Amino acid sequence: MDTTRTERIRLGIFLLLCLGAVIGFTIFIAQQQLSNRKNEFYTVFSESVIGLSIDAKVKLNGIEVGNVTAIHIDSTDLNNVVVRFDVKEGTPVKQGTRAQMTHGISLTGQKDLVLSGGQVDEPDIPVGGLVLAAPNTITEVLGKAGNTVERIEQMLEQLNKILSEENAQAISNTLKNLEKVSANTDKLTRDAQKPMHEIEAAAASLHKTLDDVQQAEIAQKLENDLVLIQEKIQSIDTRALNDNMVSALESVNHLSKRADLALYNNQGRLSEVLDQLNTVLSNLSTFSQKIKQNPSALIRTETPAGR
Repeated sequence: MDTTRTERIRLGIFLLLCLGAVIGFTIFIAQQQLSNRKNEFYTVFSESVIGLSIDAKVKLNGIEVGNVTAIHIDSTDLNNVVVRFDVKEGTPVKQGTRAQMTHGISLTGQKDLVLSGGQVDEPDIPVGGLVLAAPNTITEVLGKAGNTVERIEQMLEQLNKILSEENAQAISNTLKNLEKVSANTDKLTRDAQKPMHEIEAAAASLHKTLDDVQQAEIAQKLENDLVLIQEKIQSIDTRALNDNMVSALESVNHLSKRADLALYNNQGRLSEVLDQLNTVLSNLSTFSQKIKQNPSALIRTETPAGR
């Protein structure tokens, strides 16, 4: 059956549209494959990886960047577990980047692989290289707790040995001996106090005796000084002393008479001298008043009157 020209055109257009859709889908798939290119790395854990499974998420600073691809035991060390994982191409995995599992309690018990750390200026880990595992904080805490419990058990064991029946009896005997020693010490102290009191009494008596001796020496010295003073007084010639005193009094009397006579003879001259002295004092008083009223008179003289 022959087709018309219009039908052939429509069929061609349909075939072209189908071909374009196939080409577009192919390009889309290719782009998706190119955009989903991943780089593989691995890490090694020296602890249990229970809860971590294949296809578990790999996160970098909380962002999902890949998935776990394989988990197996290290053939060189059965205590280690090798975990391989892929991350998107372009994900910065630096020399300082560390891998660890999420910890804590979750509803499903599933764990993720978490990458953290690293600096921008650090070199990248080559594709397929080892990303070191970060220490697990909970494991460290549990390990320290285990060591602490072990030490406590050792201390309790030592304490039980110390508090055994034999050691308890020995400790009891030691305490009794200490009580006896303390009682004997108290007795010796009380016994030693008696001689001490006697020594204190003897010292007080000796001190009193020394005071009496010292007072007796002072009294004797005072008595000797009084005797010496009395001897000195007795050795003084009181008669000659009285004669000298009488002679001195007569000289003073004679001198006073001469002074009275001199004043009487010079009374007129003395009056003139006193008058002159009063005149001088009056002039000085007048001069001082002028100086107070006109101090400049000391540095200049009065100008003579006009001719």
